Amino acid sequence: MLKSLLDAVMQRRARQQMEQLRAWLPAEGVVLDIGSGTGHLAARLRRELGLEVVTADVRDIHVVGPPPVLIANGVLPFEEGRFSAALLLFVLTYPSDPAGVLREAARVTRGPIVLMQSLHSGGLGYAWLRVRELLWTTVGFHVSKVLGYVPRDAEFAMSPRRFYTAHELQREVASAGLRIRSQQERPALPGRTLVVADWILERDEPVTRPRKGPSRETRLSFVIPARNEEALIGEVLEAILASVARSSGVPRHDLRLRDTGFEVIVADDASEDATAAIVGAFVDDVGVELVSCRGGTGAAARNAGVAASAGRVLCFVDADTLVPENTVERILELHERQGRCLVLYRLASREPGIRAWLWWTFWGLARRLPLARAKSMPAFMSCDRRHFESYGPFEESWRIAEEWPLTVPAYRYHRERFLYDLRLTGRTSSRRMELQPFGYLRTFLKWVTVVLVAWARTNAYDRIRHETGNQ
Repeated sequence: MLKSLLDAVMQRRARQQMEQLRAWLPAEGVVLDIGSGTGHLAARLRRELGLEVVTADVRDIHVVGPPPVLIANGVLPFEEGRFSAALLLFVLTYPSDPAGVLREAARVTRGPIVLMQSLHSGGLGYAWLRVRELLWTTVGFHVSKVLGYVPRDAEFAMSPRRFYTAHELQREVASAGLRIRSQQERPALPGRTLVVADWILERDEPVTRPRKGPSRETRLSFVIPARNEEALIGEVLEAILASVARSSGVPRHDLRLRDTGFEVIVADDASEDATAAIVGAFVDDVGVELVSCRGGTGAAARNAGVAASAGRVLCFVDADTLVPENTVERILELHERQGRCLVLYRLASREPGIRAWLWWTFWGLARRLPLARAKSMPAFMSCDRRHFESYGPFEESWRIAEEWPLTVPAYRYHRERFLYDLRLTGRTSSRRMELQPFGYLRTFLKWVTVVLVAWARTNAYDRIRHETGNQ
């Protein structure tokens, strides 16, 4: 009886999926169902729509229809362009390289790729996805195995690795060289906390990133957002250049960035003080690049700096943060030798005082919490370009927590390549808290609000820059 009930549930689910797919499926040709599972959907498409369907999966747990073609090492064993369409229904949660799965689907398909995936918005949707995954997939599989509904020797291969927001899934699609031709979203919880994305994907035109300089490849780009930073920007640049000189093995006074594998880019967001003039002296002296922008947020300035950069690794340093002399060596070790995708570095106060010390000590402890949103503060962080292009850019509409599109997926989906590094300490300014009444308390409450509610992320942030009064 229980086996009959399970079969009825699977048949009903297959029927619902078929109705959602009907308008997007080709009238002729062969359809590839990637991650076909028990085979119920493929069997219904064959029976009711008369389609030729080939199933593929990493494990054979089929209940109806012929067994799937097994996928080994993420490679689909089919020639290029064999299929007229491909189906990827709720499968990107599981593979270690979802962009690779999308690329393989595009390789073997000459037509559209139909992608269905559950997306969450906020903590409630994320929590519900985890609960649903546990009940539907993990518990459901093992109950089905005990009852003999699926083969008793079947291996479980559906451990979830990630749960997507719409932004994260869009970046995954883009990193695979695909674009969304059409899209729909179906609410799965009230208030659109959880939706199901129905997307049609097709190949995107490849974009070739221009590389600066005729001969030397850029290993590392420093990106510094700046707005009215005349009091501190010179010290920040000197600290970075000292680290570049040490890594390059040349005296600081002989350093020319064009002769190294490094670049330093200052993205000046419409400063009204002497910031541009100060940076201009470094442009003439060592080849620092000055990029002008008018985004109005630190996120927009960082994105403008990245657009002008060519480095395989990106290091973001705020215009009030001094980096230690061994910064370049440590960053290259982490990214080039250890293969890290994103690294946050320890922060300490530039200014003396017990309040500043307690503040940055508190945030150092908070960053160690097992919470994705605790892995934040882009005052001193690095990431490889592929990670930035997969999950970035910084969210320009946010004035606080704008780094979450990068840091949250690094911690959730690539934890083995994410690191909070305590060996490098950037000394950053505590001015925003020191120069306003109850500044530490106000900033703390703002961060708490940002974590809990989305609207707080777009509120204007404190414009205090430094003691000269420029804002």
